[in-house]
Amino acid sequence: MADKSNATSSDKKPTRDEKPIQKEKVDVSVQPKKGEPGAKKYADKVKKSLEGDVKKSLEGAKEGGSKKQLDAAEKTTQDAGKKIDPQKIERVKVKVEGEVDGEKVKRETVVKPGGG
Repeated sequence: MADKSNATSSDKKPTRDEKPIQKEKVDVSVQPKKGEPGAKKYADKVKKSLEGDVKKSLEGAKEGGSKKQLDAAEKTTQDAGKKIDPQKIERVKVKVEGEVDGEKVKRETVVKPGGG
């Protein structure tokens, strides 16, 4: 195979950060405040909603590659944290993982509700 060290930039292979995540998995955990009426039900609603939002943000950023996807998921999580009722929810953790070129990529984001 010929050495392509003199390849032009248009021949450049995309880096790992520029390739989209394969087999992505979104894991959302919402910790309700203990003893708060309706907190558990609210936590379940937040979890379902946030899971959908994070998956949409991953899909929307696919063209930009894995780094942009992980950044988008993190931003979505932080934005959602600002809207969540801090009276009912202790914290929210979102873990996004998948593969790029057979290597595992993962990012975990933890937010306290109310933008704290």
